[in-house]
Amino acid sequence: MALLVAAPGLAGCGLGKFMERECTPEADALVKRLKASPVLELLPPGAKGQEIYATRPCDDEDNLGEVGRKMSSTLEDGELLAYFHEEFPKQGWVLQQELAGLPREPNGLRTGEPHQCYENPAEPNVTLEVTLGLGENPDTDLHVTFIFNGSTYSCANTTSPPQTR
Repeated sequence: MALLVAAPGLAGCGLGKFMERECTPEADALVKRLKASPVLELLPPGAKGQEIYATRPCDDEDNLGEVGRKMSSTLEDGELLAYFHEEFPKQGWVLQQELAGLPREPNGLRTGEPHQCYENPAEPNVTLEVTLGLGENPDTDLHVTFIFNGSTYSCANTTSPPQTR
């Protein structure tokens, strides 16, 4: 015998207002600051960059904020990673993790770790991640993304699929 309980506001695949998170002025300020970062203006030779995108942690079901930029490049994966390895430290970002042999992510599907993960002491609890693939053209698309959750977050959080971060 099953017991069914009706609860207003718990409809759909989410939990509706029951699970809504409050957006904070601090998260809004962080998004604004990261969107203006010169890091997102860095483009590997011959790469084309799209508009910068942003999601606040309170607007994401996994409570992860993202500020990033999708790019397209025909450079080899090793050349792309070498470019970021050289340029990001000039902006204060220190490489913490590199998985250069990791295959590219399939079309539009983030299934695992980033190819590179950086941290910056001036931006605690924010990672800067490079993920190859993840677009309509997974052979040429890549993403450079700041990720944060409003509390403690580091490259150590990127070693499992995003759904469990």
